[in-house]
Amino acid sequence: MKEVLSVKQSLFISFMVLLSLTLVGCAGQQVMNVESEAVPINVKSKSDVKKAIVQAAASLGWRVQEQDENTLKAKIIVRNKHHVEVTIPYSKSEYSILYQSSQNLKYDAENNTIHKNYNSWINNLNNRIQNQFNLVY
Repeated sequence: MKEVLSVKQSLFISFMVLLSLTLVGCAGQQVMNVESEAVPINVKSKSDVKKAIVQAAASLGWRVQEQDENTLKAKIIVRNKHHVEVTIPYSKSEYSILYQSSQNLKYDAENNTIHKNYNSWINNLNNRIQNQFNLVY
């Protein structure tokens, strides 16, 4: 004999499926780090690399400080709510953009996940740096 689910059981199953889909949609994305990105060969010096990174970052609202002779630290605050800090080690031939910290972006250190907007901001920064190399050099 075929069993028929009660209305309560059907509603419960529907609720659980909806909840599962919602939780999957809210899950963070893997933190994006740009590692060992090549600098175009037409860029003449390490100081030109630094200049391009600083100009690109500033054009997107990032504040950049020199951490040491090979590393920049960049920070951005979006809508006075979201804070991100990255380090940008660089040389004449390559640079990286590495996550350091954030606020209000649901960063999960254990799973290395973060709100998807973080990855968009890092992708935009990386693209702007590459564009800056093409514009200036």
